[in-house]
Amino acid sequence: MQSSTPFLLSEQETQQFLNLLQLEKLKEGECKLKYLEALVQKTQEVIPFQNLFLLQHKFEQRNQLSFQEIKKLVLTGTGGYCLVISPVFCGLLQSLGYQASLICGSCRGIPKNHAAILVNNLLENEDKYLVEVSIGFKNKPLKIDFDKKSELYNYSFGQFYFEWQNDQKQILNRIDEKNQFFCQYSLNITFKDYEDLLFNEGNVYTDVNKSPFHKFLRIIRFPSSGAVCIRDNQLLIENLSTNKLEIKDTINSIDQFNRHIQELFPQIDKQMSTLAYKNFQLSQNLVQN
Repeated sequence: MQSSTPFLLSEQETQQFLNLLQLEKLKEGECKLKYLEALVQKTQEVIPFQNLFLLQHKFEQRNQLSFQEIKKLVLTGTGGYCLVISPVFCGLLQSLGYQASLICGSCRGIPKNHAAILVNNLLENEDKYLVEVSIGFKNKPLKIDFDKKSELYNYSFGQFYFEWQNDQKQILNRIDEKNQFFCQYSLNITFKDYEDLLFNEGNVYTDVNKSPFHKFLRIIRFPSSGAVCIRDNQLLIENLSTNKLEIKDTINSIDQFNRHIQELFPQIDKQMSTLAYKNFQLSQNLVQN
């Protein structure tokens, strides 16, 4: 019989996650929406969306990660991409009493390569909130109560809106024309456990056609001072007056890369960042040749 690994975190893991975010546990009578917003905000501030954990391995050595492995990446603040952060964040919400489910998504037109969270019955019976903590853009919980199209949202350098694919209201599209980014959410496809997620989307770890993160380097988080990001060989910092990412440095060496990692993303250890940068540079050389 196939094993079943629930997303639900243990009490100890829940407390470790909250300690990392420097948040207290949800109190009786506290507004669950405001607390959810604080969880999302702090997660995006502290835990980087990144693919260094993947790039540290040569392509032929990349494998699906176990639930224990992704929990370690998240609970240490190392971070990862959606298949790492979202399942663990979903488990945190479940352990705090939220009716949270992990749902299927598709980014950049590639089917089944993304995971997000749907929270039901938050403030009212049958209300729904889309929760994104690991997409590389700043987000807040979205109440899904619009008829055809949402208002336009401006968070950090992102500018996006949502609209239903059709009248059935099962497929929700996120469109950011400013950044040429598109993501699609299948609200009716939920993953019952971690094995179900890997069965449907686990090839994101190993198939270059399922994810662009095999080819380029990304790391970003969203502190109150503005987004900090490394995109391939560029260090970018958000200008809060314009809400745009501005190039602050061009990275030409491992030492330079590691200095920026140590300063801006201190939870990422030097071995991971060194190996990731070496493999990224190797892949770029292969493309150029």
